[in-house]
Amino acid sequence: MNISSLFNKHRQMFTYIIYSIFTAVIEAVIGWALLKITMLEVVTANTVSIFIGTVIHYFLITKSTFKSNVNVYNIAVYLSTFFLGLIIQNYVVFLGYNKLLTFLGESYRFFISKGLSLCVSFLILFFLRKLLYSLTDKIYEKNNIRSNKDE
Repeated sequence: MNISSLFNKHRQMFTYIIYSIFTAVIEAVIGWALLKITMLEVVTANTVSIFIGTVIHYFLITKSTFKSNVNVYNIAVYLSTFFLGLIIQNYVVFLGYNKLLTFLGESYRFFISKGLSLCVSFLILFFLRKLLYSLTDKIYEKNNIRSNKDE
């Protein structure tokens, strides 16, 4: 199996990875800048950066990765999984920054903790969103068909 066929077979996951890496870099830079420039605590700086990255990530993945429509169901899926991801990321950042990596300098602790938090939340959220988007698309189509019959 060559790289091209591997990419085509798992195109959805690779697209999600690329968009996630892109937004993760944005999040990490914003979080690090907030930590250095402001007096924000690490979890607060991380949370602000996640909110900014989330808006970017939602618009990138909804149509192009999951081939879903922007509708109330998918917004609900994304927001609910976003809050789950926020909890996961902040827990891992807190644990890494304050407990596991205290022997490193502040910047290294933040970036390594941020990287770990992104990996953990990525794996959980990709599969959860994939499942939930497919379910909400079916619900949306079913409700849309019903409303068209009523007309």
